[in-house]
Amino acid sequence: MRLDMISRRRFLKSAGVAALAVAAAGVLAGCDGGSNSGSGNVTPAPVPGATEDVNIIFFDDETSEIIGEGILKNVLKTADHVNTNDIPEDQFPEGYHVAKPKDLEIRVKDDKKYIYVFVTDVTYTDISKKVEITLRDMSNYGAVIKTTATVNKDATTVMPKEIELPEGYEFYPESNYKMDEGYSLNMEFAVQKIGG
Repeated sequence: MRLDMISRRRFLKSAGVAALAVAAAGVLAGCDGGSNSGSGNVTPAPVPGATEDVNIIFFDDETSEIIGEGILKNVLKTADHVNTNDIPEDQFPEGYHVAKPKDLEIRVKDDKKYIYVFVTDVTYTDISKKVEITLRDMSNYGAVIKTTATVNKDATTVMPKEIELPEGYEFYPESNYKMDEGYSLNMEFAVQKIGG
């Protein structure tokens, strides 16, 4: 079909379908709801008529007092939640952040939409580390199995309860390990297949 033969009605109809497709893509992206990324309910390039602003109320996580307000722009009108990762950093009260990303319900009050965000000024640091542990499979002629354990960052020993046993394995009963006792990180722990 030649370009000069496209009618105004056909052009507007095609443009409307394209806009609907963009809006639908945003809705589908929002179904993920993952806590490590945005909700997909906030569009970087707003679709006219398909998005709106949502008010943000920030609460102190420790005192539950209101410590600030903001506005989250370009939220799809069909959205029922957003993720804290959707909120731009410049909207947060100075020195505050969320302890862990999470989905937030969009609430309606007096015909306005709100999200309530609990924030903290405390920065948590990881005080643990993963170390490699050697296991001996007593049900397979002492074959070596490598696994890991999560221990305190400064730990020089490992407790059996911290060791991640491979699926289907248990500690060798005759070894009589004490689950809360610290053993050398270089120690080889005896295991066997469950029921072996």
